Amino acid sequence: IDVRIEVAWSDALYKIACAICNVRGCTCVCVCIHLANRTVTPQWRLYYTNRTLCQVKLQAERQSLADCKHALELDPHSVKAHFFLCQCHLELENYNEAIGNLQRAYNLAKEQRLNFGDDIPSALRVAEEKRINQENKLHAYLTKLILAEKESL
Repeated sequence: IDVRIEVAWSDALYKIACAICNVRGCTCVCVCIHLANRTVTPQWRLYYTNRTLCQVKLQAERQSLADCKHALELDPHSVKAHFFLCQCHLELENYNEAIGNLQRAYNLAKEQRLNFGDDIPSALRVAEEKRINQENKLHAYLTKLILAEKESL
């Protein structure tokens, strides 16, 4: 098969998958990725990052995490892959990881002169707020345990 035909067919499947964006849609994107693996180029990271978007919406964070990591293996400078990796980590409550990926995405966007508006900075603010809340809850819990231990003595 001519690579151009394969790419066009894969793009058509991808567009259908994004329009549907459900389990069958993700399966269509999987078909695209299977076709893409015959001629792997950094361009194919787009299929992994786009399937990640479907999986995040389906709350399949573990699978989307794996796809993001694979996309970053293909292209470590992908802003989109770092951004979606952050979304996965946010859903899994790994806030430090999320913040690190957002900072990397922000720096890459600046280096590549890409404009994502306020998407990355606002996601960074949300991740930092969630991390601070998580730390405050942990601090309160530990304080409660210490006080309970003192009272039992």
